[in-house]
Amino acid sequence: MNSKQIIKTLSKLNPRAKLWPNLEPALIGIAARSLDAPVAVYSMESIVAGLIEREGLTRAEAARAVDEVILKAELGKGAPVILIETFSRDYTIGLGKVAKIELPNNDIDSFSSGPQKSDEKA
Repeated sequence: MNSKQIIKTLSKLNPRAKLWPNLEPALIGIAARSLDAPVAVYSMESIVAGLIEREGLTRAEAARAVDEVILKAELGKGAPVILIETFSRDYTIGLGKVAKIELPNNDIDSFSSGPQKSDEKA
């Protein structure tokens, strides 16, 4: 599904869904949150790559711009979400600064969502 098809489908599913102007190339899909109406999904990698290409920014500058302009926007219901596809790049996480997230061996499969149990007794 291309971005024009996504917009057409989303407008039928949720006419109040918000879209970010000038970010159509980064629009990758539709998501639903719990009982809320469906919203647009944008690719963080595509947004950052577009800013690097169009504006001549570094990756860190582009990530900072996403944080300051997009992630902090108060759009209310129908607000889009950003999918962060890779965890080994410089990205913002709504903290007002660029954060570097590194996984062991840059391997998404080694990511742990919680503390590991130890076999050792204290």
